[in-house]
Amino acid sequence: TCALPILRKSEFRLLNIIFKEKEISSCELQKKLKITGAAISRTLKKLEEVGYIKQVHEKKLNKKGRPRKIVKINEDFKKVIGVTLGLGFLSISVSNLEGKILENTRKKFFIKKNKSLIDLLLEEMSKIISKYSKNEIIGIGAAIHGIVDPFKKEIILSPFFKWKNLKLGDLLEEKFDIPVILENNVNAMLNAENLFGRSKNMENCLYIYMNNGVGGALKINNSIYRGSRLQAGEIGHYIIDKNSNCVCNCGKVGCLQFEFSAENIKLIIANEIEKKFMNKYNIYKYEMKQIYAVTKKYPLLKKIIERLAMRMGEYIGNLLQVIDVDNVIIAGDIIYTKNIFIDSFQKGIDKNLIKEIQDEKINVYYTELKDKIEDISSVSLILKKLFEYDDLMSI
Repeated sequence: TCALPILRKSEFRLLNIIFKEKEISSCELQKKLKITGAAISRTLKKLEEVGYIKQVHEKKLNKKGRPRKIVKINEDFKKVIGVTLGLGFLSISVSNLEGKILENTRKKFFIKKNKSLIDLLLEEMSKIISKYSKNEIIGIGAAIHGIVDPFKKEIILSPFFKWKNLKLGDLLEEKFDIPVILENNVNAMLNAENLFGRSKNMENCLYIYMNNGVGGALKINNSIYRGSRLQAGEIGHYIIDKNSNCVCNCGKVGCLQFEFSAENIKLIIANEIEKKFMNKYNIYKYEMKQIYAVTKKYPLLKKIIERLAMRMGEYIGNLLQVIDVDNVIIAGDIIYTKNIFIDSFQKGIDKNLIKEIQDEKINVYYTELKDKIEDISSVSLILKKLFEYDDLMSI
């Protein structure tokens, strides 16, 4: 496994502050940690010598005082590998220690056999990892669609991939001899949002990812809430229409995940166009991002998106009566409809809340991380743990 310098708990605490603040002076660190300037100087010197941090510049905090050292994480100290396995795609990224994506490869696939998908995953990861020396890579973050036990590094169930009780984390560690953190893909996105995005300063939120399906994650009291069976926030398999013709990958009928999937939304749009204009316009040649981006230009398309957004907002409004959080963050291609989706979605939520006890409006936002969310989510799993008092080797 990758050898990391051995640090004490106090040194990890200092590193974590530097990571979160991006740049900070020794004087500011002294105030936050309530320890002596001499102790701060000794720790900073050690962290700089082993490579974790670097001095950016010095600045005077006042006219009389001496210049203070401004430090930040040494972003080039190590690399992080991020793997995202979503509905029909595999994305592998390499980032520095600030979460900047240095390179990325993305492949679409059609599943034939479980083994062939694992072979594809190992093959593509081998290509990326072979470009770097063993000691350069500090860890692998893997974000997977399905119910994941991050503590056992196991995929409990992934209906789409037809995986059950797969110890994928152990498999990857055995193959590459690099520490692995395994997580559900939407929990990983919320983790990235907590580090770099909108939910950074939120105590509670519901995170919704809309793309080829619909997934969710929950932040409660500043932590990702997993629930008793590691399924908390998983709104995708909430049944919204028992009479639906839509059969989900889980085997149930009328799941929110399929009803509001890109595939089904595209089908609804195609059917509406055919009814209105009596022709079969080939909407299937376009990606959903392209369709969403031109929603404002076409009244029929705008009307469809508003109707779907209102309907989905009503379902989420019902859920919010139970989980009682203040914020909703939406990610995925749907953000390219801009205010068209979010405004109607907000109305749908408000419609199903009890006005007498709802003293403030639920805040609905799009992710600030946009297209980066899928790639940065997987690397964020390593970055979150790296500077905490948790030895990465023991995760």
